[in-house]
Amino acid sequence: MNLGEAAGVDSSGGGNTGLREAAVTGIYRRHGAAWKQAFIGWLGALNVANAGVDWWAHTSTAKNLLSSPLGNRLFQVLAVLKLVEETAFDRIYIVGASAAQRSIIRRRLARTQPHTVVREVDAATGFGTLELLARLAFQGSRTALAVLWWRPRFTRSGSGILAFTYVDNGVTDGNDAFFGRLPALLAADPHRRQLSFLAHVQAPYRRVLPRLRRFSQHSYWPILFELNVADLAAGLLKAWRARDTTRFRVAGEIEGVDATPLIREAFRWDIAKGGYLFNALLYRAALRFARTSSPVRVLIPYENKSLEKTLLLGLREGAPGCRVIGYQHTSVTPRHTTLLFAAGEAAATPLPDLIVTAGDVARDYLGRHGNYPDGMLVTGCALRQAAGTALVPAARGVRPRVLLALSSSRFELASAVEFFRQVEGLGAEFDLAVRPHPEFPLRLLPATLQAWVAARARDCSGTALQENLEWCTAVAYSSSTVALEAMMRGRPVINVDLGEMIVPDPVLGEPPLWRRVSSPSEFVRMLESLRALAPEALAAECEAATAYLQSYFRPVSPQALERFLL
Repeated sequence: MNLGEAAGVDSSGGGNTGLREAAVTGIYRRHGAAWKQAFIGWLGALNVANAGVDWWAHTSTAKNLLSSPLGNRLFQVLAVLKLVEETAFDRIYIVGASAAQRSIIRRRLARTQPHTVVREVDAATGFGTLELLARLAFQGSRTALAVLWWRPRFTRSGSGILAFTYVDNGVTDGNDAFFGRLPALLAADPHRRQLSFLAHVQAPYRRVLPRLRRFSQHSYWPILFELNVADLAAGLLKAWRARDTTRFRVAGEIEGVDATPLIREAFRWDIAKGGYLFNALLYRAALRFARTSSPVRVLIPYENKSLEKTLLLGLREGAPGCRVIGYQHTSVTPRHTTLLFAAGEAAATPLPDLIVTAGDVARDYLGRHGNYPDGMLVTGCALRQAAGTALVPAARGVRPRVLLALSSSRFELASAVEFFRQVEGLGAEFDLAVRPHPEFPLRLLPATLQAWVAARARDCSGTALQENLEWCTAVAYSSSTVALEAMMRGRPVINVDLGEMIVPDPVLGEPPLWRRVSSPSEFVRMLESLRALAPEALAAECEAATAYLQSYFRPVSPQALERFLL
């Protein structure tokens, strides 16, 4: 294993050997569920102890494994220590680890295995003080220029119902990325008021803001336009002072490990990446907007981000009577630890007054596992997802055609392609197409895997999903929501467990048309069983899967739309 992707280990038998991925995978599968709960409990307790805008502005406090390195670095340390505990080593080479990870591993081994030689190789570097200062100066100046130049060119929104949304270069007029066609759906009823958007605009501003200005169907007001020069200066000063973490209570053990160095390191990462500054600025912008506009109701996408918490604090301080409705707008996976609370944590967390889910599946999952207050979760409808026409099923016994749908990370890209190279090595007969995520294109693969894909698979980069689903007879995936869309259209899906600490599968439960495998040999057997599935059995699974997906993403209805106006 690599800490950070790397940790090389010398075995006591002599010779340099890499930490076996199979060993790490086994550790994650044995201990992953317990470590996940320990992580939620540990960080949840810190959230209760330190609740306040200065704390919530750190993105790492959200328990999000994708937006902060904190959780994954902690799990990597726990895996290495567990491996060392279970195996005898003379020498340990720590490769690519962060300073906090190295510190924790060294201290633990000095106590438990004092005779083991620990050597650091290619240590990962953090952010120095000058780099932090330069990054903050760039982030602040870029934001200030965007506000001063573009604010006079926009018309301020603020009447009727407001929806806070996120806007990037992919935004389109008439179909918001989070609320879909909600403005048009509400406007269809003459008794309802118009919906306009408060936008958190993401860089590059020079490309996104001109597009927003030309929109005619939806009205967007970038909320950072509420800031003045004093706000920008105050936000920069707050972010700079956030380097001092001694004011927070961050001490505490998780699974016997003092993780204090990791959270201090993660907080510095938050500042360097700009998350802390923008969260602090959003608080001040929301406060100013609420004081001048006195909003009565604001809809927000609910992901329990740190950014949401600073937004809520600003809105409620500026307009105490404002009612905030959160919309859980997409799929949920077990990896979404940010949506789960430790005991007592929800009471200390800025939350919407009501959370409307896209369907029953997410509501029930969060209700069972999330520790939410009674009555906070209600089922609404899916504003962005819709069931498509069922595809023609493949004839029984035809050569399988597998669509590998990828998302999430570079790790998933490389691991999944290597998985299928091993499947082919077992002599399986099938055709393969690879649909990579736009943020993780095939060119990120190692050269050997790029060559294998070019020779053995179809490259579906940038192609229409409809065409991909029509071509395939089954979909393989690790974390992609393409699995849900495939099931909607009647295609069987196979979840490939790549040995991650938390399985990132958006298909909750074990519904019809869904299968899971954890090894290439299992995949080969599963492919053969699907190939032999009788047409009537497949039809029955398709019918039951449709019911599951309609529960996952409830269709739009007048009753469901009322949930957004409660």
